[in-house]
Amino acid sequence: MTNRPDLFLINVAFDTHGVHGHIFFRDPPDTELRKVIVHGTGDAATYRLEPAHGDTRDGWEPFLTEASWLMALVRPDTSEERR
Repeated sequence: MTNRPDLFLINVAFDTHGVHGHIFFRDPPDTELRKVIVHGTGDAATYRLEPAHGDTRDGWEPFLTEASWLMALVRPDTSEERR
């Protein structure tokens, strides 16, 4: 992959149970989507990004990097950051 992956859909929730959701990317020119799982408990700043369960394709680094940048943009501030 030479270009950044295209964001297809972001569906992430932050609630009292933590953060959970999915981020879907397309790797141009391929039409098959890659799904990144977002999950964590407690503080909104504490979460994990991982490839979809059972997806054994190689080359996940660009997708996980792009997902981490998106999460940095959408996650709510922690109580320490609001001070």
